Parts: sequence; C-alpha cells; structure tokens
Amino acid sequence: MADNHPVFHDTLDDTPPPSASPRLVGHTALLEKLLAEFEAGKMHHATILAGPQGIGKATLVFHFAKTIFELANESEATEKIEAGTHPSLMHITRSWNEDTKKFRAEIVIADIHRANHFLSMTAGGRGTRIILIDPADDMNRNAANALLKNLEEPPKNTHYFLISHVAGRLLPTIRSRCRVIEVPALSVTEVTEVLTRNLGLGQNEAGELARYSDGSVRQAMTMARYGGIDIVAALDAFAADTRFSAVAAQALASAVSDKDSEPRHLLLSDLIEGRLALAARQLALSGQPSLAVQISALYQSVQHQRAIAEGYNLDRKLEMFNVLRKTHPYLSAQ
Repeated sequence: MADNHPVFHDTLDDTPPPSASPRLVGHTALLEKLLAEFEAGKMHHATILAGPQGIGKATLVFHFAKTIFELANESEATEKIEAGTHPSLMHITRSWNEDTKKFRAEIVIADIHRANHFLSMTAGGRGTRIILIDPADDMNRNAANALLKNLEEPPKNTHYFLISHVAGRLLPTIRSRCRVIEVPALSVTEVTEVLTRNLGLGQNEAGELARYSDGSVRQAMTMARYGGIDIVAALDAFAADTRFSAVAAQALASAVSDKDSEPRHLLLSDLIEGRLALAARQLALSGQPSLAVQISALYQSVQHQRAIAEGYNLDRKLEMFNVLRKTHPYLSAQ
C-alpha cells in the first residue's frame, strides 16, 4: 500500500504523507471534539486549523475523515483515503506543473475550481464531503477569491478544512466565514515518541532533536536526516546579535550553499520560514494583527524569492544571504 501513497510538494523521503499516518499524536482530544460536533450535526461548514507547520493538522483532518466514513460502513474507506481516491474527500494542495516538471509555488485558481467538479459528483456514505486545503496560506489571490465564493454559499453536507501555518496570510473575508481553531505545537515528549518509533532513534538523540523542533515533527525529522542541530545553533548565534552582521550572514549562507548542501539549504530555509510564521502567530494572538500581517507579507516574500531561485537556478548563496538580511530581526528563537 505504501507505494500507492500520493506524493506532494512537501512529502519527506521515506515518510508517509498525512493521509497515511497510522497514528495521531497530541491532538486526540480535538479529534474527539470534532467527531462529537459532527455526530450532533453542529459542525461549522468551514474550519481553519491554525498552528506551526508539521504538528499534525492535516493528519488530524485525515483521521477525522477516516473515522466518519468508516462509521458509515464504507468499504475500504481508509485504504481509499490513503491512496487519494476516496470520492467524498478532496485534498487541495500545490499541483504539479507539467511544463516545468515541478510542483507549483502556490495554489492556483484551477486547483480551487476542481472542487466545483468534485461537488457536482455524488457523495458516498452519509452524503458528507470534506475539502481539505493544505495549506490555505499557499493560495494566490485568484484562488482565495474563488474559494471565498464557495464559502459564501456553502454546499449542504460539505465541510471545509483550511490548514494555516502563518497568521495573517488568509484574507480577512475568508477568516470571517470560518471558525478558527488554534492547534498547539506538540510537546517534547510527543515529538520524542514519534522520532523513536518512526526513525528508530535512541531516546537521548530523539529528545535532543525534539527540544530544537519547536513542537514540529516535520522539523525534527528533517533535522535528524540532515544534521540540523548544528544549523539551528548557527542560526541562533546569528540571530542573537542585535545588529545584522554581513560577515556572519555570509558565513551561514556559505555553509549551506555548496553543491552537496541542498538538503541543508532547504532545512535552513524551513527554519527561517518557521520562525517568521511563529512570530506572526504570536503577534496575532497578542492582539497585534497589523504587525502579524507585515511579517506574513515578509514570509510570502521569502517564499517567493526561494521559488524564483529554485525555478531559475540562481545563486543559492546570494539568495540565502538576502533572506538572512531581510529576516534577521525576527529570527530569535522564541
């Protein structure tokens, strides 16, 4: 079955996607709450699951879907969901671009329009449909406006789940039509449990990685594969200086930009974007939405710069230096 799992833009090597994750760690109480709402007929038609990347938000949705479809006595519901073939579940994420032979850098309007065809088809089981947008932060303006029209006139028995890693990225009009659930990061113990079970790491090594992971299993797994603890230490040292140091930025960019350092370059990029997302989220929760939006715009700029560098094979060292220069004030570990 593992060979039949779909591949997405953020799929990690040798790791099943959220649709095929066998266990839900840390969010079982929230899953039970969603199931109780559904059974009582009181579930909101659109829910934003907000929180750091890699903490299991999409996994939570897939476990919710598996449970309700299995309770409807659907044949092979779990197998179909894991293979991406369930007729009542649509997973919208960045699509494959046949022209460039790469995943797109954003969710485009055509991806959202696919949902209209999906909704025109007959649903199985209880007639319930689930549309997961993962992450909704990746929608461009046209895609977001297309989704807004669907949310304004929600189809019967259809539940939208919007994954959000970065506060302030979603249109206020979209947020106003959804209920928002803040999903907490995982504990060090929970991340350690996943690393020991899934990667076979010893307790001490897994625990050290978990402490640096900001509660994200994805970040911990990436660090485990690519020697990430030293990258985190270097990033912390760079960020600890209250004044931007071009020399330090040059050294850090050089350390992840030679021809054999692509995984480490990607890891550093993920760490930087993760810290921007955390800063935006903390500002939003502390009642400073305008500042959260500013940092969200910076996050989007950094992602765009990264996509351009990858798409046009630009100088990765220079790209990383520019990212470090732009983001330095927001990189201190929280």
